[in-house]
Amino acid sequence: MIAVDDALAIVHEKENAIRIACFEFDQALKEMQQDLGLPTSEDGWVPSFASRITFLNKEYRRRMKNDIQALSTRLRQTYGQSGIGAMPALLDQINAAATCQAEAERMMIQLESVYNAGVREKTFSVEDRVLLRRVMPRLQHELRECKEDGTKLQSIVNQWGTYFHVLSSEQQLSQVLETFHLGKLTKGVVEEKATPIFARIFAMRRERNDMIFQSSRLGLEHETAWLAHGNRGVRERELRRAVRQYEDIIARARAQHAAQTDVLSQAEEVALLASTPQSVEGPDGAIVFLDQFREAYQQFKIASTTCTSMHNVGRSCFWAATP
Repeated sequence: MIAVDDALAIVHEKENAIRIACFEFDQALKEMQQDLGLPTSEDGWVPSFASRITFLNKEYRRRMKNDIQALSTRLRQTYGQSGIGAMPALLDQINAAATCQAEAERMMIQLESVYNAGVREKTFSVEDRVLLRRVMPRLQHELRECKEDGTKLQSIVNQWGTYFHVLSSEQQLSQVLETFHLGKLTKGVVEEKATPIFARIFAMRRERNDMIFQSSRLGLEHETAWLAHGNRGVRERELRRAVRQYEDIIARARAQHAAQTDVLSQAEEVALLASTPQSVEGPDGAIVFLDQFREAYQQFKIASTTCTSMHNVGRSCFWAATP
């Protein structure tokens, strides 16, 4: 025989284990309900969820449109030149930088040839020789960096060229934003996707409520029956039978975990529709990701600065090679 208090402690522990096994799903639903402002009634979840997601989608599209338009305006005002758009101006810079690099390489070869001849024939003054010995390593280093900048510049244009064209052209920007607008989310689409998912959630919640109810009923029955035993205690066989009842419920609760995780993941996927579309087809047929336009603006700045740096190296080589 087992003392009543000890037997009750064992079944109370099992009853608590059932609540713990159900807690994670309960908590996830509570957080979803709070985050999306869903009502208490299950009947109101789908329409409220759909209204909330479509509202968030409207806010997302408005914010994204305003951000891209602001970036485009800033880029065109900052980098556009009189009568020339920002992108044509950048392409002119790139061509000029490539020309400067080629000219700098030619001048560096010429300078090294003149220096070597001057040293060999001893036609340099000491001052000229000292000056060139100091200048040439720096110029060689800058020229190597210039070549690296040329490679980087080409890589930037290859990767971000479509974004540059969109930001620098009002016409192309309008095309992208119109395509973006056509991808707006409707309440009906959200409801269609959410209805079967929430039906599964509600069915799982009812089953979970039933398991908790069963465990509470068992706990009450066992406590009532065993306390009536007085000092006689509880037979081991009776306790084992009771424990099996709780463990069966625990097994059912744990068996639900994978399905619960799956259905919650599906609900999260539908909620992510609030931030769609995330990409659209650009005017040249390439896919552009809307959240990358801010980075594209930064890359445009880097490209322009790189062109200036390459031009300066060319000027340095020209100065050094000029008698």
